Amino acid sequence: MTSLRIGDERSQVSLLGRIITRWGIPGNCHVLRMTPSPAFIAEAGYAKPSDLKFQLLSTSTYTVIGLPAQAVQGQFKAFGMNVKLVLQEWLTFRQTVAAGTFPANVWGSAPDFLDPDFISNMLESNRFFAPQIGFQDEQIDTLFAQGRADPDADKRKVIYKQIEERVLDLVPWTYLVRREQAEAARSYVKGYEHIPVVWTSVTLRETWLDK
Repeated sequence: MTSLRIGDERSQVSLLGRIITRWGIPGNCHVLRMTPSPAFIAEAGYAKPSDLKFQLLSTSTYTVIGLPAQAVQGQFKAFGMNVKLVLQEWLTFRQTVAAGTFPANVWGSAPDFLDPDFISNMLESNRFFAPQIGFQDEQIDTLFAQGRADPDADKRKVIYKQIEERVLDLVPWTYLVRREQAEAARSYVKGYEHIPVVWTSVTLRETWLDK
C-alpha cells in the first residue's frame, strides 16, 4: 500500500487513492515498476534470486484476495525466487497473520468510512494492522491524533497529506488490486436508498417491486 523498493529505485503508488480525491485531497499517484533487481538481491545477502526462499501467506476463502496472491507468487517465480504460496481459511489466516509467523502475506480490506482517517486502522501503532508488521512511527501517530481533533476541514487535508507522504516513504506495503464496486437496479425497484459507506450496506426492509 506504500512505496516498494526495487533495486536502487523507489517506486510509489497512491496510498489513499480515490477516497482522498473524493474528500478533496489530491492523491499521490505514482507508477509502480515491478522489476526486481539482481543487485538488490545481492545486497540482501543472496548470490542469486533462487537462493531466496520464503512462504507467502494468503486466504483460500475469498478469491479477490487469493487470486492476486497467486499472481504475486507467479511474478516472484518468474524472477527466479523460490516462493511457496500457503492458502488458509479466513479465520485461521487472520490468526496466522497476527502471530507474525510468515515473512509476507496478501490481505484484502476496505475503508470503514469515507474519511481519510480510515487509514489509521492500518497505520496507527496501537490499531489493527501496524502491530502485525512491527510498524510504529511516533510522528504518524501524532498526525493522526491531530487530524481527528481538528474540526477545520482544510487543516485536516494538510495533515492527512503529510501522513500519506510519510507513509509512502516508510511502510513496506503496496497495493496489488483496487476493486471498483457499484450498485444497479431496474426502474421498477422502489424504496431502495443507497447508504454512503465504503462497505456496501444494503437494507431491503422498505424496498418493493412495482410490477
